[in-house]
Parts: sequence; C-alpha cells; structure tokens
Amino acid sequence: MRSSPFLAIRVLNQLSNDEDAKYPAAARLLRSSVYMDDILGGAHTEAEAKQLMLDLTKLLSSAGFELRKWTSNNAELLSDIPRDHLEKPHVFDNADGISYIKSLVYNGTLLPIGLLIT
Repeated sequence: MRSSPFLAIRVLNQLSNDEDAKYPAAARLLRSSVYMDDILGGAHTEAEAKQLMLDLTKLLSSAGFELRKWTSNNAELLSDIPRDHLEKPHVFDNADGISYIKSLVYNGTLLPIGLLIT
C-alpha cells in the first residue's frame, strides 16, 4: 500500500469538519494552514497561542494523531512540550557571519525567526 498525500489532507479536512463545534480555531487552522505534513499557525497573544496548541492537540489526538516537531519564537509556549516532541533547530550559515534559523522574508526584508550569533 502506498501513502497518498491526497488522502492525508482529506482526513485532516474531514476531522476539522467533524470537530469544528468543539475546537473552532484549531479546525480553521487545519483547513487553511496545512502544508504537506506541517501545520503553520500563530496567535496575537501568548494565551491565545497556548489555547490553540491545546485545542489542536486535542482535536488531532481524537483521531489518534500525535503532534511532533513543535517550534516557536516564544520559548514559554514550548515549556510544556516533551523534549522529544520539539523540532531540532535548522541552522543556515549566511555570508554575513550570522547563522539564521528558519528565516522569513516579508516585504523584501529578511526576518529571522530565531537567531544565533556565532
């Protein structure tokens, strides 16, 4: 049996529809912010982000899915996540001598999400 990206996304969409009443923000995130096997999300406050993480975990665990590779630019959000469920940092060396971790470009400006100065 081969894995099918279509079926994987289809399952997540169905799950988000089934659990929308219980976890509306998490269901909305599943419908709109999944790329391959990554779920990308955010919130305006730390409390909202914590609640979204909790709801997303509950929503997906209701179908037997366990989230891994958590990452955030806020270390406090990750404090309750088991160490083996955290994403290992990806460091990319740049010509300017600064190592960036998962950079983002916004309006032509490089915005490092995490920054290591070596």
